[in-house]
Amino acid sequence: MRALTYQGPFDVRVVDVPDPVPFDAEAAVVRVRACGICGSDLHIYEGHGFSPDLGFCVGHEAVGDVVAVGDAVTRFRVGDSVLVPGSVGCATCGPCRAGYVLGCERNRSGCYGLSALLPGSQAEAVAVPCADGNLVAIPEGVSDDAALVLTDNAPTAWYGARRARIEPGDVVAVVGLGPVGIMSVLAAQIMGASRVLAIDLVPERRAAAAALGAEPVESGDAKSAVREMTGGRGAGVVLEAVGAE
Repeated sequence: MRALTYQGPFDVRVVDVPDPVPFDAEAAVVRVRACGICGSDLHIYEGHGFSPDLGFCVGHEAVGDVVAVGDAVTRFRVGDSVLVPGSVGCATCGPCRAGYVLGCERNRSGCYGLSALLPGSQAEAVAVPCADGNLVAIPEGVSDDAALVLTDNAPTAWYGARRARIEPGDVVAVVGLGPVGIMSVLAAQIMGASRVLAIDLVPERRAAAAALGAEPVESGDAKSAVREMTGGRGAGVVLEAVGAE
């Protein structure tokens, strides 16, 4: 199959790689219909990656169709339309069932496309470990574009907002208005924020947040501007969504 691979700093190439097969009886293979690009992919491209490996396929946001399943997979079958969340776990231990895959007790946690260990999804197909827990069925009527947002951007923003413990009436500042930042604006609103202050250096991004009901911080001195906009109190909650190292 064809896949986008990392060959070194500022060097990514579409090359032929072996077709993926299920890792074991719990795994599956998904033929990719659409995939996304993440800020983490840009870190890798610029040479600030997560592994010294070269030649691995990048990408960790995808939707597609199941084309192969292991004998132990029970929740999915060939032909199912699924989204592939960016992070994986064993899906059966306590931490994984609670959603904390980084704490997987079976040491099965990981993320696609960060090294050769788990090849990524910017390819014609991707192998999915522990498929029963690491795939999500796409309901009827949900578009590929909407499903792609649910693989990484929306859950990352929602997780951050939950960690920040936003409560009704809070004034929330969102720093960085890329895809995750825009999702953070929406998450804060859903959780009851009375005001969402939107901070970014790019005017078009501030305008996009304003169209969703946020208040753009137009000044180059964001700290002073937020204080002025809040009568000196500042924001009660801040979500940083820039994604820099």
